[in-house]
Amino acid sequence: VSPGQDIVLSNHEVEANHHFCNKLWHMSRLIMLLFKSLSGPQQDEVKGGWEQIDEYESQLGYPERGFLSLLHKLISDTTDRLHKLQIGVGRDIFVFSYDIFAGLYLELSKFKFNENPGADYLVNVMKVVMYGMDRLMRILHPYMPHITEVIHQSLPIPRHFPLINDKWPSVSVSGEDGFKHDEDAVKRLLTLKNLLGHIRGLRAIHQVKNSKLFTQIQVEAATEQICADLRQEQQFIEKMCGIEKDDLRFHIPRHNLAKSQLDRNNSNSMEADRYKYNGTAGSVMSSVLDGHGGLRVSIPKDQLQNSEMQKKRLSKQRQALEKQIQVLERKLSSLDFTEKAPPMKVEEAREKHARKSAEIAEVVRALASL
Repeated sequence: VSPGQDIVLSNHEVEANHHFCNKLWHMSRLIMLLFKSLSGPQQDEVKGGWEQIDEYESQLGYPERGFLSLLHKLISDTTDRLHKLQIGVGRDIFVFSYDIFAGLYLELSKFKFNENPGADYLVNVMKVVMYGMDRLMRILHPYMPHITEVIHQSLPIPRHFPLINDKWPSVSVSGEDGFKHDEDAVKRLLTLKNLLGHIRGLRAIHQVKNSKLFTQIQVEAATEQICADLRQEQQFIEKMCGIEKDDLRFHIPRHNLAKSQLDRNNSNSMEADRYKYNGTAGSVMSSVLDGHGGLRVSIPKDQLQNSEMQKKRLSKQRQALEKQIQVLERKLSSLDFTEKAPPMKVEEAREKHARKSAEIAEVVRALASL
């Protein structure tokens, strides 16, 4: 809302904020459960060194480095915009909390704790989780003072003052706080996020039952490095996306391989990863993901619902999205809006247009597959 204008507070927004508060409670409870699953010496190590990122940075994997880089960028952007009295930055914290922290990194951490309880590397994972929750509560405190204070008190970390009197987190993406921004790790983490969101989105669009597991899923990536990153988290991807165990394969296009690589790969795991699907060429639905990684996901069509009712539902969804996009395009093409509205509002409209365009692209792909 522009400065000086009234806020239109709908029931939907109130409910969304209520759900967000619940999400923060659930996040804090999960973090405490993960912490309590560590041994006594491991808990002491977390308490004593969770804030000294530079001391254990070299031991972190790309998910941890990517998460910390995104967190630090959020803190830096939030600080700059609050200094300019742009309180709408709270939405960025909301999106980060849902999409990156709770929906991705915390789920990945929980999976690691369940798969390898007591492992030494879980100490550093717990340090990153604790650091992330501490910083999130600090930058949310101006918006939600009560709940953030209570949650912060529940964390097993040293506290010297209430949050309202404590130090505001100061970081720089250039690394003045001891941790340098790792853009490569960010891209690798977002590639994992995009793949998870895409496959789960296909399940939702095609109304695939949760009890039904996908099989014979192939993911084509631009480079072997991306394939290696995704294979590293294969069990996590299979669990989150409802894929049969060991039924997810990664490879890179043959035209991306040098001749020497092709010769070596004729008998290696990369070529062994390729499925020989018993069906016609049109029996597999392939979809390309926008963004990092150059991913293409292939799923046998017989695993997706294919009915007239499904086509009607997707057609209605497409029409609704087209209307929303037309409204946004008229708004963005108006000089009265782009030149006179606050820059933050213009940017929000552009981001919403990009989101709706991505959504309609998914619907169009789903319709084409039917």
